[in-house]
Amino acid sequence: MNKEVLVILIMSIFLISIVTIFGTSRNLTTFANGSDSNTNAATIQENQSVSNASAGYVKYTLNLVSNTLLNGNVPIVNGFHPYGILYDPSNGYIYIAAEYSHTIIVINGNTSTVIGSIYLGMVLPLMMAYNPQNGYIYVATFIPITVHSGSATIYTYKTMVTIINPETATVIGNITIGRTIEAIIYDPSNGYIYVAHNPNIVSVVNPKTDTIIKNITLSSCPHAMVYDPQNGYIYVATYNSLTIIDGKTNAVIGVIALNSTGTGVVYDPQNGYIYVAGNDSIIYVVNPETNSIIRENKVGIYPREIMYDQSNGYIYVTGRSPLCTIVVINPETNSVIGKIEKGFSIGMITYDPQNGYIYVGCYSPTNITIINGET
Repeated sequence: MNKEVLVILIMSIFLISIVTIFGTSRNLTTFANGSDSNTNAATIQENQSVSNASAGYVKYTLNLVSNTLLNGNVPIVNGFHPYGILYDPSNGYIYIAAEYSHTIIVINGNTSTVIGSIYLGMVLPLMMAYNPQNGYIYVATFIPITVHSGSATIYTYKTMVTIINPETATVIGNITIGRTIEAIIYDPSNGYIYVAHNPNIVSVVNPKTDTIIKNITLSSCPHAMVYDPQNGYIYVATYNSLTIIDGKTNAVIGVIALNSTGTGVVYDPQNGYIYVAGNDSIIYVVNPETNSIIRENKVGIYPREIMYDQSNGYIYVTGRSPLCTIVVINPETNSVIGKIEKGFSIGMITYDPQNGYIYVGCYSPTNITIINGET
């Protein structure tokens, strides 16, 4: 983290002029009536070139700086470092956590172009969760801190959950969290926000009071979480296990051993299974009824994130290597049906149910990749 903080501080100074492209006071409510013409957006054209059509294909690449859509898979270096990515069902917008620019960039799913941004001040955003009860977005953030002690310089950081009101495009609050935040989700059964962070903690936040009401201790470091609507449990992928939390009691009720670290986890509403991306190139399929691993799929990549596409029922797994590939799994046949090779470093991934596109944050080089899962 020390090296990352140093890089972030340098990049933040370099990018301050770039951030002004969007401005810090632009109110997104001005676009609610459709008055924005997106004059900076390029003409959208079809592109069917892919390595495996059955897996879907990269339809567009969005340049966040010039706000243009480019056909196909295009490397762009713009310095925004898009990390977390979130779909807001209330307005159909895609929110991008642009870590190095201290902003949340807002994309209109109808045009797949930038319509505004929300400046966060000194904090740097990572991942996000949407609360449908109050309409707010909860952003895992951190602030780099430099401490001088004699001749030594110590780089550290403060982590928080920053609360955003999308209607006013403003920050309305901050909740201090322990150390590095790894995941954040909303539980619709109790209305709480769950924040997984180090050291081995899941904090439960009550959005009505914006306070932590409980800290749940885990056996190892958490990396990802998902909510299961069938049983109301929260599944936490950790260093070497899948930990099960009961949202009614906010207590750990079970642990499923894994042979590797779970880097991502997703729920499949079609079969009711939990899919865990392991850093050993295996996707673990868990049956929540028996709390046991029923399948192991070798995907040939080192997974990072995992997502379910409700339009085709496929599971999309982003990989760090080789070539930062996206692997597509058909749960019905329990097999890999194709790969989308990007060649870039891939961040997080989300699905837009309105247009059926998959949005992937790519941070080396930095851009937003838009995938059409239909074939």
